[in-house]
Formats: sequence, structure tokens, C-alpha cells
Amino acid sequence: MTDFAASHPAHGASAAHCSALTESQRIETLRGLACVLLVAFHVIGSEPTTGLHAADGSPYRQFAYLFQHIRMPLFTFLSGFVYAYRPLLSGQLPTFAGKKLLRLVLPLVCVSALYYVVASVTPGATGQMLLHEAWRIYAFPYVHFWFLQAIIIIFAAVMVLERFGLLATPARYAGVLAAVVAIHLSLDMQNDEWAPFSILQAGYLAPFFMLGIGANRFRDVLRAQAVTRVGIAAFLVSMTIYTMTLSLHHPLAQRGSVLGLIIGMTSALTLLRVFPNWRPLAALGAYSFAVYLFHPFFVGGARTAMKIVGLSSSTELLFAVGLAAGLIGPAILERVLGGVPVVSRLLFGQSAASGGKKKLPRRPPLVLPENIEVPSSVAAVMTLPSEILEWTHDAIIIWELNGAGILYWNRAAEELYGFTREQAQGRVTHELLQTQSAGGTDELETKLARYGVWVGDLRHTRADGRRVEVEARLSLMSQKDRPWLVLEINRDVTDRNRAEYARADTERQLRNVRAVHQ
Repeated sequence: MTDFAASHPAHGASAAHCSALTESQRIETLRGLACVLLVAFHVIGSEPTTGLHAADGSPYRQFAYLFQHIRMPLFTFLSGFVYAYRPLLSGQLPTFAGKKLLRLVLPLVCVSALYYVVASVTPGATGQMLLHEAWRIYAFPYVHFWFLQAIIIIFAAVMVLERFGLLATPARYAGVLAAVVAIHLSLDMQNDEWAPFSILQAGYLAPFFMLGIGANRFRDVLRAQAVTRVGIAAFLVSMTIYTMTLSLHHPLAQRGSVLGLIIGMTSALTLLRVFPNWRPLAALGAYSFAVYLFHPFFVGGARTAMKIVGLSSSTELLFAVGLAAGLIGPAILERVLGGVPVVSRLLFGQSAASGGKKKLPRRPPLVLPENIEVPSSVAAVMTLPSEILEWTHDAIIIWELNGAGILYWNRAAEELYGFTREQAQGRVTHELLQTQSAGGTDELETKLARYGVWVGDLRHTRADGRRVEVEARLSLMSQKDRPWLVLEINRDVTDRNRAEYARADTERQLRNVRAVHQ
């Protein structure tokens, strides 16, 4: 198949490709950054009696405290942002729930049990528990696995919200966001280790997940320049206040506080907007789930090895080796075991990669030859050379469902509708063309999501205001970590329909004349 989006750099589709690629790299880079902050925190230790045994007031302890309102909120924000690429669609609840069960619950069950066993035989390890209390690792927060428990609850809540359309419009979404913010601020996180299945932690993380959804789904609002400026300013002010409390050794803003919430939300939006793409972090971000799951194994192993060889006296060396082991070890583990079907499913919650090899970073989301799974109904079209797509008489449009709008707009579309590529670029098809269909556009997209194909007649409005009627065929195509693509092929049938209307009108008049003379 021809990568027509990349083969015409002068076309609007190429700009969309670059934009999507940049955003994909930005997400992976931020995932890598979140991994670095998380692993660094666990190398240092959550308390002065763990990890490096860094005392309060030491640079390492200050570093660990400095990012406590950014680490897990950033992970959660990115989870919501990526979910918005491939959200729950109408009629797909069982399939969606099944995928999340495999992706999240299996690793939670298996890796938690593995950690429990390893901790039980490792002197001084965090998470040790008597055998008759082992059931608690699944019922209550257990070391770093509390995050998985909380995310499972959040996804269950999102499925309910999507089912009732409460995230479908900006107004409804704003109401949900306000509600989860209120819940967040009302929580008492002092004894969160006793929260059943990390339900308190789910309430703590929910605003950041919802913010991620909104930053993607309603990007025109939440990522507008004015909002961005306010967000950056709020982030700088809140982090300045928080940093001053650290330097003066005043009580820290606890999780669930107003200051912590502002830092978490504004830092995510700011980083998404201004943090530079960096290939090493993007490469690491491709393994973020493995790093999250397995970094304690490698950090602990590195610390033990350093003690054995007599190099544990240097705090700087312990930190550097522990950080490197916690980041690189899980990536190597996934590359080695990712090709084993059962192991990959149980440990990483995904189907086996070919030979356990993963290219870094992930492929650009709009590279058609490998990244798009094309249904057989449209495969013939997608294998055509890009020159043919440009010179065909049918208007060919490719757009993202709940995503970045129109990505490809061929020459026939320009001639049929009167909009240039640049004018169509990034616009929502139904808004640009004022689409009219028998059951409405909502019903059209519902059927398209359910069956993967929609065929029927549509009425569109040209740039000059004239109406055209088209015979349309819409087909879904999936992308990795991006919203569904829609391939729309429209054939102008305006003249044909007018001729048919005229013929039908003539036949009706003839019947009336005959009826009069009989």
C-alpha cells in the first residue's frame, strides 16, 4: 500500500501526517519522562528509611518531594489522552471491557503475585506479608500496584459515563470534570493504604484522567492559546509556591489538596504543549507499561548487587545504577519475553510481538502500509498508487472519528465541493459540508462504529452554497494509539437524481392525464 500522506509533502495531508507524528512522539516522550520520575522516586525511596535512606532536607529527598504532584498525575493524564484516541463506541462495551480485562487485570494479578513471592524471600524488601494475609495484595493497595487498581476503577466509571453520553459534549464533560474535582478535594488521603481496591486513589487520579480525555477530545477548547497561557502561568506560580514550602521546610501540600491539584493539572497541560520531543525519552516511553510494572524488581536487584560487590557506600553511584537498571531492565525484559504468547499476555497484558522485537519509537500513526488495519472492503482502494487517488473522479476523504478531523482531501473532492485542501484540513467533515442524511449524522456514525461500513446517500453543501447529492461509502480503519480513521468515498449523483426526479414527475403527470381521459 502506498503511503500517500507522506508521498505528497506539498499537500495538506502531509501537514496532517507531520502533526499527528509530532503529537505521537510528544506522548511517547512524556511517557518516558513520567517513567524517569517514577523510577527515580523509588530509587530514592518514599521515606528516609527506604531506598537510598536519604534524610529529610537532603537534595535527593527534596528531588523526590518536588515532583510528587506531577509523577502519577502525568501518567494518568496520558492514559486519559490515549483513551480518547480509541474510546468506547456504541455497541462495543463487551469487546472494550474484555480488552481492558486482558490489558490491566491479568498483569495486576500475575505481576502482583510475582512481586509478593520475590519480596517474601528478599530480606528487608518492601511489601512483605504473611502467607495467610496474601489475599490483601488484591483487595487493598499493594506497593506500586495501587495505580493499576485505581485505573481499573476509573475505566469502569468511564464506561458508564460514555454509555450515557456524559462525555459527548463540552458542556456535559465540564460537568463531569467539575464533579471529579469536587470528589478529589473532598478525599482524606491520610489512611489511603486501607482503601478497598484503591478506591480512594481512583478518586484522587480521576481529575487527571478526565483532563486527558478533554485535552484530546475537546482540544479546540482545552488547548487553545488563551487556555495554554493561563495554564502555564498557573503552573509556574503553583510550582513556585510549592518549591518555597520545600526550601523553607514548611508542611508539604498533601495529595488531594488544592495546590497539588493545580500543579498536577496545569503541569500535564503545560508539558503537553511545550515539552520538546526527545527520541531517547520517546524510545523509553514505548515501554512505559513494562517499566511501571517491573522497575522495582530491577532497582532492588541492582541495589543488592552493589552491596555484594562493595560499591554501596556511594549514594550517587547507587542512584545512577538503580535508575539505569529500573529504566533499561524492564525494556529488555519485554523485548526478550514479548514474543512468547502466554508470557506476554500474562505479564504485559498484550499479544506477543513478533520475536519480542519492538521498534523504537512506535511507528507514526498515519503510515498506511503497516500501521492501518484495512478492512477487505476498502483494501482495493488503499492499494492504489497515490497518483490514481488524486486523479479519480470520486471524492476521497480520510478523516479521524472524534480526532483530528480531515486528514486527506483529493483533487476530486476539491472540484466537487469547492474547498481547497488547506480549507478542509483539520475540519470536521459533517460541519464543513453540512452533511444531511436520512437518520442524521449521529445515527450514521453509530452504525459506522457498529458495522465498520456505511453505504447510503448524503446531501452536502458546497463552498458556494449549492447543494450536491452524493452516493457515499464510509469504512472504518484502525490506527495504533490513534482514533479510528474513516475512508469516505463520495460519487456525485446530483444530475442523475435530478433526471430521475424529472422522469418520475413526467410519469406522474402522464398517469394523471390518462386518468382524466379514461
